[in-house]
Amino acid sequence: MNPNTPMQQQGTPTPTVIALGGTGMIGRALRTVCARRGVSVLSLSLDPDTQAAGYANLQIDFAKATEGAISAALDRALPPDAAIAALCIIAGPSPRQIAEVAGFAARRGIPVAQVSSCLLYRAKDGSEVDESTPTLTDTEASFSYLRLKMAEETALTAAAGNWRLLRTNHILGQGGLLGCIPGHNRDPGLLNH
Repeated sequence: MNPNTPMQQQGTPTPTVIALGGTGMIGRALRTVCARRGVSVLSLSLDPDTQAAGYANLQIDFAKATEGAISAALDRALPPDAAIAALCIIAGPSPRQIAEVAGFAARRGIPVAQVSSCLLYRAKDGSEVDESTPTLTDTEASFSYLRLKMAEETALTAAAGNWRLLRTNHILGQGGLLGCIPGHNRDPGLLNH
């Protein structure tokens, strides 16, 4: 998709969900759910992806994107009167960029959801991970992905606007069916059931 081409055409606007990092497994599942509901998806991702009806991907390298580049790309792709249902942060942006997109969303009145791994939380005695579960400390986070996700959560919780953290404990965690490391604890049929 040309980043200067708006997603909506003349007439009634189709609601759009913005997905940052929307070309992976979670993004593809989101695209399927949105298609069933008549909602289009605008993904921003490093990976090129096939364009399809109701789906477009703006290829962007979050690691190289300058300050303001993400919100500028979104402003070019989605005019001020676009019907944007939500902005979903799946993967890719840095904490600074999360603050930027949260500002974009607050300016446009868009709710934000960040997909975050339950591996970031310290459950006691195998208890369920929920809103009251404490986050790991930096020293407890065993690899850089966890530290990045923790920093992303901190950036989002410091931002103004309507945001939610989506912690994936319903599919990932003790007894979960989906692991975050390829080949570990995965059920390939999970999304089908």
